[in-house]
Amino acid sequence: MSLDVIVVAYDSADVIGRALSAAAGFAPDARFIVVNNSRGDGVPELVHEVVPDALVIENDTNVGFAAAVNQAISADTADQVLLLNPDIDSIQGDVNAALDLFAREDCISAVGVKLLNEDNSLQRSCEQAPTMSSMLVYNLGLTRLFPNTRVVRSKSGDAESYERVHEVDVACGGFLFISRAAIAQVGPFDEDFFVYHEEADWQVRAKAMGWKTIFCPDVVAVHLSGKGSGAESSTVLPLLYHESQLAYVRKHFGVAAWVMFRAVMLLVDLARLPVIVLRGRERRARVAATRARLRITLTGRRSR
Repeated sequence: MSLDVIVVAYDSADVIGRALSAAAGFAPDARFIVVNNSRGDGVPELVHEVVPDALVIENDTNVGFAAAVNQAISADTADQVLLLNPDIDSIQGDVNAALDLFAREDCISAVGVKLLNEDNSLQRSCEQAPTMSSMLVYNLGLTRLFPNTRVVRSKSGDAESYERVHEVDVACGGFLFISRAAIAQVGPFDEDFFVYHEEADWQVRAKAMGWKTIFCPDVVAVHLSGKGSGAESSTVLPLLYHESQLAYVRKHFGVAAWVMFRAVMLLVDLARLPVIVLRGRERRARVAATRARLRITLTGRRSR
């Protein structure tokens, strides 16, 4: 099987070299396509130092992850695609352990792998398809208060499930193999998702058409989650996540559920705001972040 590795970069100059080096060693016969959403940051030069024949596409503005993936897929010709985050630090295992799974059944659309945090602890990278219950539990902060409830436990699976090959609803898009045959039927990523939830949306759509996502524990990668998006990531990414949640709810659960979800989040953030103000410490940044979430909840989109 032929393989193209797709990397979407945004302010990723500090980490992309290690990701490409790891991927080149892991998949030496693959073609590399890098889409850079932050023109002028030196990423093309860094890419060509590691992978001289890589195709680099530079966008004048940040078009988002989903749109950038679609750009790369339109230039892609391989049987399988590997979506690779620029903050992947190392990769262990044989690429064929994942690719061979596609040959096992015709209906496999995607293969996810085992991800570790920087300290080598397990990163919960698979989950059940998002539901209104799971999204509300997460947003209300109930996962920490009630970690053993069915909704929380079933969301990402237990540690043992990350040691065996099995079908999952959604695997993390930070290191995800996708079949070109599935892309042809399911279609491209939905560009209404600027970043986050686009891979969940795609895998849920694929499953509805009879395709499967399979988890492969024989490929292991260290994922420095969030470190490939620059200095703004700690403040901007949570807002983008919230925006994509709203888009996902509207698309998959309908307008009534979307209105209800927005109303709940509006009440939650209005309740949080005075508590944050009274706490004092780091309150300015947290107040600004909460106000930004309120604007997204009210308008449905963060201004960019």
